[in-house]
Amino acid sequence: MTERIILYFFYGMMLLNFTIFGSLLVLKIVRKYMDQIKMQRYEIWKRYMYDFISSAGRDVPPKLISSLDQGVIEEICYEWLGHASGDTKKLLLLQLTRIGSVEKELKNLKKRSRWVRARAAYHLGKMESIEAVPNLLVCLQSDSRDLHYNAAQALLRITGTTHVEEVIHCIYAHHREMRNVILDLIKDVEDIYPVMASIYTKGQSDLQVIALLALGQNEDTRGIPFAREALRSVDKECKIAALKYIEQIGNIEEEEFIDLLKGYKEDADWEVRAFLAKALGRFLSMESAALLKQLMGDPHWNVRLNAGTSLVKHKQQGIMILSEVLVEKDSYASDMAWKMLEEYNLYVGFEACDLQPGSAMYEQVYDNIFSYRFYKEGGIA
Repeated sequence: MTERIILYFFYGMMLLNFTIFGSLLVLKIVRKYMDQIKMQRYEIWKRYMYDFISSAGRDVPPKLISSLDQGVIEEICYEWLGHASGDTKKLLLLQLTRIGSVEKELKNLKKRSRWVRARAAYHLGKMESIEAVPNLLVCLQSDSRDLHYNAAQALLRITGTTHVEEVIHCIYAHHREMRNVILDLIKDVEDIYPVMASIYTKGQSDLQVIALLALGQNEDTRGIPFAREALRSVDKECKIAALKYIEQIGNIEEEEFIDLLKGYKEDADWEVRAFLAKALGRFLSMESAALLKQLMGDPHWNVRLNAGTSLVKHKQQGIMILSEVLVEKDSYASDMAWKMLEEYNLYVGFEACDLQPGSAMYEQVYDNIFSYRFYKEGGIA
């Protein structure tokens, strides 16, 4: 009796395995067939979409199309929307409206599944559906990271600056450490200054940092007063944000800024000194070069590296200072100066900064290099 039960169990397991294997094989065949059908429909609808755009929208697709065809047209439109503009973009959005994609995604945005709602939010942003805004604002408050991120992205794409402040507060409330996520979301929003100015003047230091970084990445010089104020702050992140802003927008032709920056060469935080060294690379003045020379003697490697890189940007003046640092007693500073000079001469050439062979400055630079290598390496190889 026991042997018969074991035998039945064995046959049953074999039958189950064959059933599973057969089902998977059939599923694979069906999927392969459907992929082929989809590829054929993709080529058909791709040619149609070319004709549709070429004829400025005069061709209208059939009113009754299959869900497969609708999905293929959506895929083509979403793909092309990524690099479309002007009339082409309008025609693609018109096509999506005609085939019912907007209506479909508006319904999906109200479903219970967070994944379905997140996907719908993304697509409605692509389609710039103004009807979706109320529900997108609700989705913005969701605990689901994908959902509130896609809702934020869609709101900014649809409404521009209208809901920027709400988006920033929402994302920041969920992810305080994800400052770059916010900056990435708002980087393409046009004329963001009024909103950033409003956020900065409210005085919350964490959001002031975001405001400065956002204005910096847009190279908006209207943020200079905010940077000047932030440089006087005791908050480390505010100071760093101001220095990043200065680095991004370029040379600020105000002596007051250099005077403010001088005070940070001995800041207690090495990160502040490191960003100071980077920012000074955009001033290209006698004062900035002199300050960078002092930073070459900083005890922290990152500060010395940034100072050396910024001195290279000062061309003749910077190269000369680096060669002078070579022969100073501070071995850490001289080693970093040599690293900068070696790389610059190897990959660019001193002639690129008008340091011509035979000139007094050229000879001085090479005398300093000779002295450094003679005493450091025991002679020139």
